[in-house]
Amino acid sequence: MGKIGIISDDLTGGTTVGTLMARSGVKTSVYFSSQEMPHEEEQEAIILTSDSRHLPAEKAQAAVYKCFQALKDSDVTYFSKRTDTTLRGGIGYEIDEMLSQMSNDTIAVMVPAMPQSNRIVVGGYSVIEGQALSETDVSKDVLTPVTESNIPKMLLKQSRHKIGELDLGTVLAGKETIKDVLRGRKAEGCKIVLCDSINLEQITKIAEAVNELNWNILAVDPGPFTQELAITRGFGKRKEENPSNNEKIALDVQTKVLVVAGSATENTKNQLNELNKYENSTMISANPSNLVNSETTQTEINTIHQTVKNKFNDPTINVVIIETAASAPVLDLKSKEEELGLQVGEASKNINLGLASIVEKALNDVNNIGGVYLTGGDTMVTTLKSLGAKGIQLIDYVIPQTDLGKIIGGPYENLFTIGKGGLTGNLFTAIQVVNKICEEYLKENMPLSGEGNIDEIIS
Repeated sequence: MGKIGIISDDLTGGTTVGTLMARSGVKTSVYFSSQEMPHEEEQEAIILTSDSRHLPAEKAQAAVYKCFQALKDSDVTYFSKRTDTTLRGGIGYEIDEMLSQMSNDTIAVMVPAMPQSNRIVVGGYSVIEGQALSETDVSKDVLTPVTESNIPKMLLKQSRHKIGELDLGTVLAGKETIKDVLRGRKAEGCKIVLCDSINLEQITKIAEAVNELNWNILAVDPGPFTQELAITRGFGKRKEENPSNNEKIALDVQTKVLVVAGSATENTKNQLNELNKYENSTMISANPSNLVNSETTQTEINTIHQTVKNKFNDPTINVVIIETAASAPVLDLKSKEEELGLQVGEASKNINLGLASIVEKALNDVNNIGGVYLTGGDTMVTTLKSLGAKGIQLIDYVIPQTDLGKIIGGPYENLFTIGKGGLTGNLFTAIQVVNKICEEYLKENMPLSGEGNIDEIIS
């Protein structure tokens, strides 16, 4: 049957598609490096992160090429390019690079919708939570703002290939019509075909049609299309999606959980502030200006670490939150870089390195931390790499794009971790995440005695 190989431009994207695969019963891991992939032979799906979202075109393509060759050497048969649900990064450049490494008759079928997260595509336009993509917070992203909602227009600025579309009417008409239109687009010389879809049933139809055509395909999507293609090809089985729940969730933890927020979105701020309302939760604010400036970085790291240690030594505290933007105005990173003579992107990098150092010190000095919740893609990858991790064995998601796994490699192997992008979730998502870490940790570590089971104990 072969293996599935997926290239993602960042870690949270890799875990998003990976948990969809894992939920379908496909053994899946995401790795940070194409040179070190422990346990790769045990996997049915291998995900590599190219860390290319913020790179210029040539460097992004070089990173994708390196990942592609590693996957090819690992006996991968089916390839996917994982895209951000908000279409950040050089998607067109990276599609072109993957197509250049595949057979000449390969067609990139792009299905950018992720209905589980209220991301849909209609008329070639990306719509998120009822808003055009360019009208959401992603237009203000510090490193990769997206100001275009029309996906073909976006791709035309990046890809050298002809782009065709498969509209919603075609999808609604069924598999045979989908196949006919795809044949037509291929005959027209289109190498990339963008497909509308507004629900999972439509994505399934597209996947089934593509599979029946038996073409050489590069799947391009945030995860659901790759998942459905895998199922139609005999990998795993479809699992019912968890219904979204906007009702209030109470914090219920009996172990220690460390929360680290590098995301500065309003959504993340609200989630953390809601989590911090509980008496057994506490928030510590790291000064981002001090983390950016090399002259004050170490002092800030040591101060925050000692505060974290003291809080965890308090028996009434289970959850410690470290944040840099939830309780104060967001630092103007561009101005700070100009003030300190730093390169573009270096301020954000320094903040994430500082947070990673604090996490490592906390794990070294505090016993029985059940897991780490990291929100913000760059924060997550920087922290896990600093901990010596080689990758993540994916388990499941809490909600779509909020992904549970265990660290692979390094001194903290098997530590539970959950990662989430800054734009994902509702007011109670952080509470839900912390509860999930505690639940999984207790299932694995709490000795049972007498009657009953762990599900009853933690309920």
